[in-house]
Amino acid sequence: MGANPFICGVVEGFYGRPWSAAQRGQLFAWMQSWGMNTYLYAPKDDLKHRLLWRELYAESDAAELKTLIRHCRGKGLNFVCAVAPGLDLSYSSRKDMARLRRKASQLLRLGCTHFAITFDDIQPVLSKEDSRMFNSLADAQSVVANDFLKHLRDQAPDATLLFCPTHYCERMSGPVRHSDYLKQLGKLLDSSIGIFWTGPEIVSETIPAESIRELQRVLRRKPLLWDNLHANDYDLRRIYLGPYAGRPLELRNEVAGILSNPNCEFEANYIPLRTLAMFAQAKGHWNAQQAYHTALRHWLLQWKAHHGRRISPGELEFLCDCF
Repeated sequence: MGANPFICGVVEGFYGRPWSAAQRGQLFAWMQSWGMNTYLYAPKDDLKHRLLWRELYAESDAAELKTLIRHCRGKGLNFVCAVAPGLDLSYSSRKDMARLRRKASQLLRLGCTHFAITFDDIQPVLSKEDSRMFNSLADAQSVVANDFLKHLRDQAPDATLLFCPTHYCERMSGPVRHSDYLKQLGKLLDSSIGIFWTGPEIVSETIPAESIRELQRVLRRKPLLWDNLHANDYDLRRIYLGPYAGRPLELRNEVAGILSNPNCEFEANYIPLRTLAMFAQAKGHWNAQQAYHTALRHWLLQWKAHHGRRISPGELEFLCDCF
């Protein structure tokens, strides 16, 4: 990440039960074999990540997280750890800033050097106390993020930081060229901080390259796509087994990278993630349907026989076509 390669990988950022250690191990193996490079740890139901962000990880949880970081980095992947203080952070509180730095220091000791600070899914307003110190929400969040980055780099000069804004799609921000919030973030955030974006919608069926070019001008940098195309935490009755689609190949030139926030059900993510990796590496043209059938053939090999019978290629394709 320090050399600014195209970021391609996975966000574990959904609402619901986080993936197990075994599932994450399988994910890292997939990512390594497919040429992906980045995993973002941000499960909403890890209480110390979001709801209880002020609290340090207990010794046993810290040991598990340290093992996860080591395993991820051992596969040649960047491990990005997110902290989500936005639910109840007092931007003007020295105590809260100290707690945020203390949390960062613990994560640094566990071996993490890549971080994200996220302010998604919160009320886009300042408290009365914060309004007395800051001119706007963007002003407050930028001060916190810049301070967080400075603290990281005081201890680890190569540390990096990503930022998820409160208005993270055009449905929330309105036309980006008219968004004072986004304009101020672009102006105030340290230029090295990557900014997440989900596209026109929270879950964007399509993302036109021109919409991202316009956003670049506002943010003064290429955004990083937090892609919810295959997310299902808003309706667990559904799963998405289809390919990475609805994005033109030229989009790769307009974003700093793409991280998929996929199905909560880990095993459902083979085709979505496999085809994202193919999209990131495609040369010349992109055919999502061709990639889908290639990924189907590879996924078929992962299925075990049941009572001596293996699933057929046609049956697997029928299953995926249904979802």
